[in-house]
Amino acid sequence: METKQTQTAEELQAKLLRKMHSMDLIRTAACVLVAVVVLVSAVVVLPRANSILTNADNTVNELSAVVDELQQVDFVAMSEGITELTRVGSESLTGATVELIKTMQQLQSIDFEALSESIENLNTVSDGMAKLFGKKR
Repeated sequence: METKQTQTAEELQAKLLRKMHSMDLIRTAACVLVAVVVLVSAVVVLPRANSILTNADNTVNELSAVVDELQQVDFVAMSEGITELTRVGSESLTGATVELIKTMQQLQSIDFEALSESIENLNTVSDGMAKLFGKKR
């Protein structure tokens, strides 16, 4: 009986060893699969991450250059220049308006009817003179 028990124990032990071997194979396959996934991810993700980081670095450099340029701008002087330009423009416009008003007043003071009558009289006199000197108009 002991031989039977030993045989049964050996069979049980062999069965357990086969199960352990199967589990070892499954575990090894899972580890290989995880390693392949990690390698493929590294091959795909790392170049993209590198290009993203390169683009981010370029953007930061460009922003830094813009900030440097903005720091060099003298906003106070520029504002004062704009204010002066506005003041000069306003003075020029005021001067032009005054001159326009003067011109309009002078035009209003002209007697156009008398001017027209004088032109007609000059035309009559010049016709008479032309006839006197023998020229026709």
